[in-house]
Amino acid sequence: MMILQHTFHPSPIMRFDAYVLAASIFNATIGRITPRNNDSTSRSAFRTCRRIQSALGPDVVQLSGAEYSATASSAWSLFNAASQPTCIVFPQSAKDVQVAMGAIFQDKIHYAVQSGGHSAMTGWNTVQDGVLFFFSRMKNASYDAVKDTITLQPGIRWGEALTELESLGVAPMGGRFGDVGTGLLLGGGLSYLSGEHGFSSDAYVELDVVLVTGKLVTATATNEYSDLFWALKGGANRFGIVTRYEVQAIHTGTNAEKNWFGGFIMYPNSSADALLQATEKFVRIVSDPRASLLMVFGYTANGTEVTPIHLLSLFYHGSALPEPIFGDFLSIPATLTQLSPVSYVEANSLLGPGADRGFGHLFGASAFNNSVGVETYFTSFREFSDYTLKSKIPSPQMCSRSRQS
Repeated sequence: MMILQHTFHPSPIMRFDAYVLAASIFNATIGRITPRNNDSTSRSAFRTCRRIQSALGPDVVQLSGAEYSATASSAWSLFNAASQPTCIVFPQSAKDVQVAMGAIFQDKIHYAVQSGGHSAMTGWNTVQDGVLFFFSRMKNASYDAVKDTITLQPGIRWGEALTELESLGVAPMGGRFGDVGTGLLLGGGLSYLSGEHGFSSDAYVELDVVLVTGKLVTATATNEYSDLFWALKGGANRFGIVTRYEVQAIHTGTNAEKNWFGGFIMYPNSSADALLQATEKFVRIVSDPRASLLMVFGYTANGTEVTPIHLLSLFYHGSALPEPIFGDFLSIPATLTQLSPVSYVEANSLLGPGADRGFGHLFGASAFNNSVGVETYFTSFREFSDYTLKSKIPSPQMCSRSRQS
């Protein structure tokens, strides 16, 4: 996988986000945006929120207060923290979701869902004048050794799930950052296990889903809801609210078992051409499913100073990095190298939790197949670099003022 990323910051912080193939990512500190209110919509949403609150109680359904305010502004991207929900539902069970969803459906009120809130797609997990579901009170993870499956509630994040299950030597297929939530499963999901086991959603066994009407169903690959089961492997939150995931367990080992080898390498801009050639070759010829590679071509900005930062994370499910697979990357001049035997949990924490807030993210992407040739990589990188360097970079003073406005 290759990522093209540029990051605008009011301070010299390095960021390494990894989500999509050949992505051009724009991160900028923004001021709070207040969407326009529609008085009629606002009043309707308020009445529905009061009705749900009457059924579930003021602790589960909140229209104001410290927890409401913190949650309403907690989305990873500031663009998704701009809208203000009329109320926030903090479900403690699938039944709570059913009650709230039934009222929303009956009254035709807008709603949104957050598990980890880590989406960079604007508007995917936010709502103005409507109901927001936030799953901070449904965060359990458990392992069934007989079925060899893991059950996850929707509010748990990958770092929490890995930590909870580490002593048992198993893990769910999730993402690469601990702060990312279970919504990643609904988008397919990529991880360091993908070469061996596929998309994270390929591990589905059963899904409990609250439909738009408030009805709770269990979807499997073979029951009457098999079409829903299939649709939720990439269909995001368009088909219902998942309140329980049962997924196949992957035997990754405990933290004491260093059965992976890898880490990260940071390169100067002078190594960019060689990195592009090595990345194209890796995509084209490497077929070993135990090999995982994520190449980030990035820029970070402090004021008006733009600095290229190119970061490679590479892992092999084995005791060493095979030279025929990774040798090209290991021979390229680097500024920092950190490679060692690691556990699967350590591999997932290497780049940090990805939990930093306070930036707006705009994602765009394109994908190459493995036969386009290296010139396509060079062309994409040149266009990406030109766009980044020509973009207007906000000064720290401008960013500071925008936060206070």
